[in-house]
Amino acid sequence: MHLDLKALIREQVQRHGATPQRVTTVNLCTICHDDLFFSYRREGKVNGTMVSAIGLPLRRE
Repeated sequence: MHLDLKALIREQVQRHGATPQRVTTVNLCTICHDDLFFSYRREGKVNGTMVSAIGLPLRRE
């Protein structure tokens, strides 16, 4: 089985009101870009943790 996690999350946030123009993704691999990211997996220190973030701008009325 294959799960397109980016597509699933994009679909979910759009279903909850985010317009497609406001949804972006980053196609950078933490293992491949050691100059940009630290990677526990790359360093062989995998411990089952993961961090992710979603930011929403303040609404101006």
